[in-house]
Amino acid sequence: MLIVAFGSAGMSLVAVPGPTAWRCQLWRRISVILANMKSLLRNPLLVDAAIVLALLLVAVVGYHYSPLLLPQADLTMTADAACNLNRQACRVPLADGGSVELTILPRPIPVVSPLTIEAKLNGIAGKTVELDFAGVDMQMGHNRVVLSPTGNGVFSSTASLPVCVTGRMNWRATLLIDSGGRHLSVAYDFTAPSEAGSH
Repeated sequence: MLIVAFGSAGMSLVAVPGPTAWRCQLWRRISVILANMKSLLRNPLLVDAAIVLALLLVAVVGYHYSPLLLPQADLTMTADAACNLNRQACRVPLADGGSVELTILPRPIPVVSPLTIEAKLNGIAGKTVELDFAGVDMQMGHNRVVLSPTGNGVFSSTASLPVCVTGRMNWRATLLIDSGGRHLSVAYDFTAPSEAGSH
């Protein structure tokens, strides 16, 4: 394709690649890249190195975005270990005189069965309330539910715990409370399924 160019020497015709030429050049470059990738994949050492780099990248990205899985809180508290969610509701007092209480039914807490969750907020407003379930000793994926307000500071929802191949395992249920300007995190540790007679 010819275009007219104007310069200090006057008008001249300049040849530039047309649309078809650009497509051909692009296709040739893609073909070269694919050929190089095929040759690299034939080298086991390079394949192993690529896998290691990919795993490192996943780890770095996971670490960087981990606050999205469990948001940073302005105040973090843990329920008294003597309070067992398999037996009763567990209440955590706040420094300003309020409290947060968590109830999970039925008791003892089963796995792969419907659970009824209720959180009672006393002396604290709840803009949004979520409950995050995480394995203490084993990664069990993302298990979080949003609780709906039912009135008088009570929030409720339903959920279920995934089954663990090892049977019983230690869980941490963390209430994530956005009170409108302040974020609270309240953790409750429990075991599920509970041993017979422990409740």
